[in-house]
Amino acid sequence: MKRLLLAYGLLLLILIPCSAIAQAREENASKAAVDTMAVDTTVAPAPHKELIWSIGVYRGDSPWTLKDPDDIQNPVFTYKDITDVNALFVADPFIVKYGNKYLLFMEVAKVEPYGYGDIAYAESDDGIHWTYKSVVLHEYFHLSYPQVFESDGEYYMIPETYQTHTLRLYKATNFPTEWKFVKTLVDIQNVDPSIFREGKYWYIICATNYKGGWDNTRLYYSKKLTGPWKEHPASPIVTHDANISRPGGRIMKIAGHWYRLAQDTYPTYGESVSAFRIDKITPKVYQETPVKDNPVLQPSGEWWTTEGMHQIDALQMPDGSWLGVVDGQSYQIHPEVKEPHDFD
Repeated sequence: MKRLLLAYGLLLLILIPCSAIAQAREENASKAAVDTMAVDTTVAPAPHKELIWSIGVYRGDSPWTLKDPDDIQNPVFTYKDITDVNALFVADPFIVKYGNKYLLFMEVAKVEPYGYGDIAYAESDDGIHWTYKSVVLHEYFHLSYPQVFESDGEYYMIPETYQTHTLRLYKATNFPTEWKFVKTLVDIQNVDPSIFREGKYWYIICATNYKGGWDNTRLYYSKKLTGPWKEHPASPIVTHDANISRPGGRIMKIAGHWYRLAQDTYPTYGESVSAFRIDKITPKVYQETPVKDNPVLQPSGEWWTTEGMHQIDALQMPDGSWLGVVDGQSYQIHPEVKEPHDFD
């Protein structure tokens, strides 16, 4: 019996330390697991936000007093409304009255190749409610700023094609959906070419000097739309001033006067748009005066315009009021753009 008790005591002496060691090991393992879990609870990085342009419709008593009206749900177009290409944003709107319809031409910038634009259009019965239709012009280079205009019953377009270092003319073969390239009008790298006709002459105003942020404004003229085009003796009409050099929409005729629209792109792109009354223009003379209401367009505080606005095109309605199409930019999360990109 004594031997049995002695053996039992020895067994306890062995088992108790082993149990303590096992318990300690289990506690250490649990603590390590907790520590590991603490390390894994890192904060995920914020999603990338992209500067994205959208298009809206404004109203006013004049093109210089356009406002975002309460009865229009702006923006009327975002990249989400584009159905035939993978769109990054929409911008550079131009409006045309065609029969009983209103047509809106716009740049549709694509996700891939990043930022490269096509020209698309939309339709409306009243200028307020719009239906997106399709891309109507695609090239191997970037397209934007689709100024569409009519001459002698035919429709033409001069889009921005700065990557080609040329100023190009297109003509509709089946308006508004089919277009063909006509010819190069001027061999110069330029942006936002804006055309109008006064008397017997056509005139084009565009911005040049890429290295200076497009801070020069050049003027060209021709007796015929297809040329030959010559640089005006007063050109450049703006030199090294990015606040007023780059066109910001169609050159509009209001109460007998032509008005040049100019973006303010310094210190940031999309600061505002100002208007300049063209007091005199001939093949030899160019004179202009800023309007007293400048700037005539600037970021409004609406969510889609917080970071900039840079274009106006407007039509006078039958009741005398003005309907304008504008664009604005804001930081947004695009589901297919995960990191910053460069576009040249």
